[in-house]
Amino acid sequence: MYMARFAFAIALVACGSSGGTTAPQVDAAAGPPCTGAVYDICTSNAQCASQQCHLYNGAALEVCTQACNATTPCPNDASGAAVACNMMGNCKPAIANTCHR
Repeated sequence: MYMARFAFAIALVACGSSGGTTAPQVDAAAGPPCTGAVYDICTSNAQCASQQCHLYNGAALEVCTQACNATTPCPNDASGAAVACNMMGNCKPAIANTCHR
């Protein structure tokens, strides 16, 4: 009986991953991995395609943002709501994208 269990365990290990690339796993609670897109959560500039990670203390929100002005408007946030250009010249969404780090 012990040998049968041992052989089964070895067979399971042998059938494991071949090390090839696969699609990233999606966490149902947190969504797909963050990619550095505008409004993805971040903790440093290096995590953002725009190189602009900003902490909005009052909103308890730290996200990738981008510069904005009258000719370069902000994209809508994850809820589809319009995002205004704030007094610092960057986009401040109401919510972050659903993704995880």
